[in-house]
Amino acid sequence: MFIKKPVQYLIALSCFFISCSSLENHAHKKRKISNDLIYETSPYLLQHAYNPVKWHAWNRKSLAEAKRLNKPIIVSIGYSACHWCHVMEHQSFEDSLIAEYMNKYFYSIKVDREERPDVDELYMRSVNLLTGGGGWPLNVFALPDGRAFHGGTYFAKENWLKVLKAIQKEFDQNNEKLVQFAGQLAEGVAAQNHFSFNKEQTLNQQIPKNSIEKWVNRLDYQNGGTLSAPKFPMPSNLQFLTRYAYQSKKDELLKQVDLSLNSMAFGGIYDHLGGGFARYSTDEIWKVPHFEKMLYDNAQLISVYSDAYKRTKNPLYQKVAEQCIAFIQKELKQDNGPYYAALDADSEGEEGKFYVWEKKEIKDILNPEEMQLAEDYYNLNHFGYWEENKFILLRREMDTVLAQKHNMSLSEFQESVESINQKLFNVRQKRIKPALDDKSLTSWNALMMIGLCDAYAAFNKEKYLSDAIEMHQFLKDNCLMQGDTPQLWHAYKNGKSSIEGLCEDYALYIKALIRLFELTSSSDYLQLAKQLQISADKLFLDDGHTYFHMSKKKASDLHHIPKQITDNVIPSDNSIMAENLYTLGLYFGLDAYIVRSRNMLIPIQEAMENYGGAYANWLLLYLDNVEPSFELVITGEDAKNAAKELHSEYLPQIRITFSDKPQDNIPLFAGRWQKETKYYLCRNQSCEKPVSHFEELTPIIFSK
Repeated sequence: MFIKKPVQYLIALSCFFISCSSLENHAHKKRKISNDLIYETSPYLLQHAYNPVKWHAWNRKSLAEAKRLNKPIIVSIGYSACHWCHVMEHQSFEDSLIAEYMNKYFYSIKVDREERPDVDELYMRSVNLLTGGGGWPLNVFALPDGRAFHGGTYFAKENWLKVLKAIQKEFDQNNEKLVQFAGQLAEGVAAQNHFSFNKEQTLNQQIPKNSIEKWVNRLDYQNGGTLSAPKFPMPSNLQFLTRYAYQSKKDELLKQVDLSLNSMAFGGIYDHLGGGFARYSTDEIWKVPHFEKMLYDNAQLISVYSDAYKRTKNPLYQKVAEQCIAFIQKELKQDNGPYYAALDADSEGEEGKFYVWEKKEIKDILNPEEMQLAEDYYNLNHFGYWEENKFILLRREMDTVLAQKHNMSLSEFQESVESINQKLFNVRQKRIKPALDDKSLTSWNALMMIGLCDAYAAFNKEKYLSDAIEMHQFLKDNCLMQGDTPQLWHAYKNGKSSIEGLCEDYALYIKALIRLFELTSSSDYLQLAKQLQISADKLFLDDGHTYFHMSKKKASDLHHIPKQITDNVIPSDNSIMAENLYTLGLYFGLDAYIVRSRNMLIPIQEAMENYGGAYANWLLLYLDNVEPSFELVITGEDAKNAAKELHSEYLPQIRITFSDKPQDNIPLFAGRWQKETKYYLCRNQSCEKPVSHFEELTPIIFSK
């Protein structure tokens, strides 16, 4: 153990809290006096630019100044769509009395977690060790050298000043103890990056099965998702559970996945009028969302629902995927540019105000027949009631059931619902919209590229593929620095790229390029993916040549550079990198890449077995290694159409590529070209004899 009795120490620290009477609201008057954040481009940082707190941005200059002044640092981390970040700002950071105290005794730094996920990860781990929890806003107290010694998430106004005074007193009177404790905490955080690797150890084929046996007990078989609240969609979890259930013929598990997909699509977490999912549900039944809408959630859920449609041909899944695309392209797309990051949870200072309805409002918009249908369809009753006479639109029954109940044909019913939706949507559009986070991130745009590719594969709509290619071209032109070692930028706004690319940018862009190659057969995408992988190895690979740091090893502004291993709502950059290495190794015939990918799996096998939900993307790669998985190479003048047909089917155990012209520069295609369509099924870099029809290969593929 590196942390010596942190809880006891914090309890002792709390004894220094100075009681104070209720503070009068000395809110910062609307005088245009800005702090240093006025020079930033992040919408979150700019939200705080006129706080009376003298905020600084996270950079080397600020960190050096904090050291010179020998002040404890407040590192306050959030993002623009975060509701409780807004609450703490209004309560505490706009209060002139609190700001005066912060400015006198502390050096205050604001961080946009989406711009600097590495900074967020470092301090989130510190707070997690201190408190056992985490979240945003994240508020951390650190020594002048940046090492944390205390922190938490949201602090109510009446507590914040007490904490400030206690910390300030402790810093002055017990500095040596704080320095010692901060050192122990930093060692504890660093220890989370160490993984033992036994070269003699191999992959255990039972890991996915053992993981599932523990995981299924935490699944909600009544409402979908997991047995918990709040509920997050967790795209990687859905993808792994689907694939494992499908390949292992676990029908009950597959039903639970479909229950999750249906419940999410019916719930209040989904915007039934405008499309798109909120970030999470605050309850167990997907009813009350935390209303912010993030690009990364919706991009991944496009992939999830597209794959679900391929497997089931359920029109609901196609509708959800395509509505998500329409929402993103309408609300988050720049003209001829990338996609924005998010829409806020709040509008007009109220959470969810843009999305919820009073019953009277709806009654004034619809005719009596439509109102009767809407009451049933959207549960304008006790089930849909939220608070203060407001209702959240959500569904409980399938269209076929409700059509029969209202004595309507299915087509008549759906036409009526569309009419209702359009009327409500038109009125809602006149409301004041939630604020837009108008920065663009390379990693999240790459996720959207993947989502568009997966929708193209499922629904055979060329527009989706052309949109993905257009997005790639933008990133290539604006966020890629060409050279012997091509490098990426992380953020883009107002015509400028900024912040050196993080490992997640490389990982997700490489994955998107591989996906474009698979759907187009253009070797340019695959060659660029390989070049970026080489760059990532140079920039982020640890000294053991196993895992990747979140940010660049050289010239870092962090006292410790974290590695992201566990998967979250977005899979970890390391799990994506391991997947990329495996696929590039197969496509280029690079055994070293495949070995490296497997070596990334070995040290975390036990963690995968015990905590599958936190390693879902890793487990997908694990299946590739221990279950039957294949590469299918299709060549011939009609190879594109043949591949398109197979891409529209749910075949998760097969990587499908094609070439409708000779391409000897890719080892996968070398020497295999002929005009007549041929299918080459390969596994472990060994291929079956080519056949003329895919059906001839199904006994091999589905032999299990």
